[in-house]
Amino acid sequence: FFFFLKMKFFVVLLFPIFLFSQEKDSLTIKVSGFLETYYAYDFSNPTNDVKLPFMYNYNRHNEFNVNNGLIRAQLQYGTTYASIAVHAGTYVDDNYASEDIKLLSEAYVGLFLNDNKKASIEVGILPSYIGFESATTGANLTLTRSMLAENSPYFETGIKLNYVSKSEKWTFNLLGLNGWQRIASLTPSFSPSLGLQITYIPVKEWLFNYSNFVGEINSFVPFNQVT
Repeated sequence: FFFFLKMKFFVVLLFPIFLFSQEKDSLTIKVSGFLETYYAYDFSNPTNDVKLPFMYNYNRHNEFNVNNGLIRAQLQYGTTYASIAVHAGTYVDDNYASEDIKLLSEAYVGLFLNDNKKASIEVGILPSYIGFESATTGANLTLTRSMLAENSPYFETGIKLNYVSKSEKWTFNLLGLNGWQRIASLTPSFSPSLGLQITYIPVKEWLFNYSNFVGEINSFVPFNQVT
């Protein structure tokens, strides 16, 4: 698709790939993949070939490139489950520039706390609970990302408690995190952050969401400031 903004244009190709699902005994394994390529041209001809240093997607000038390529494996065995995803691309180069661990998009384990699987706990590198746009654009309403999404986290690291009501209309998540979009805290003295998410689905067509974050948000170093 094409769209124009301030004499800049983008061509984005999306290739979602679903590979296989295998079940053996009570072990379930699901593997999926996603590939997003693009070409972008900036008529201001930036000297460093980076178009907008405050954005982290489709950010190379006059190049055919991969914005995000991802492979994910999800496992479930009884009351335990896990997910691990590896990724690469210019989005990863830019958004994970200050991280020592860049290869992992997500890596967490979870445990259901009751028989009906309405309560669970998860630990590791998790998808963000803030915002409605994912790093995987196939899940987004506009198949791209807004300025709002670029200023909200795409991932988080910590521990998460989940609870779904019996009617499945209410969901509550409580989180303890390493900070605002961080895998590892920057310093040993960095204080943990807290998060809360509440969602309500009165009918199938409507979803109301509340998310908050309590903690430091200046822990991320933009990629153009990393040396």
